[in-house]
Amino acid sequence: MDTITTEKFERAYYDTWENMYEYHCTYILENGKEAYVGETNDIKRRAREHNMESLTNYLKPFNFDKIHIISGRDGEGTPAEHYEYLLTRLMSADTLFTVVNKQGVNIPHYNRINDFEKYFDALWPQLVEKNLVSAKEFADVINTSTYKYSPFTVLTDA
Repeated sequence: MDTITTEKFERAYYDTWENMYEYHCTYILENGKEAYVGETNDIKRRAREHNMESLTNYLKPFNFDKIHIISGRDGEGTPAEHYEYLLTRLMSADTLFTVVNKQGVNIPHYNRINDFEKYFDALWPQLVEKNLVSAKEFADVINTSTYKYSPFTVLTDA
């Protein structure tokens, strides 16, 4: 997952969006101040769900105006979940955006860590270029106390 496509987050545009690989993707909704990170196998359906008027849709009041869709040939469910988890933590620690994900983002089990790291290393500069993060290197964010003690971090017994 190494490609970021930025689109307007408006109903009129949903049907024009392309997930060229037709697999799972990770996405970032943002309005310049707040951001939400998610993953899905159907970006058009998920966008409609985020825009629904309902008591359970806590995202509607944020009026997100952009969506950044992260996709690639390896867009399987577990890597997409891993990106969602990691981006939620990294963007929260980076503090350029207030990440509005509720606590409880699933920690995925991902065996191909080397593939993941290779693609994520290539993804981070694109996040910087699209002004989704302020730190030039994600290693800088990982070393902050904010990241290490993030509410999205689950402590283990070990």
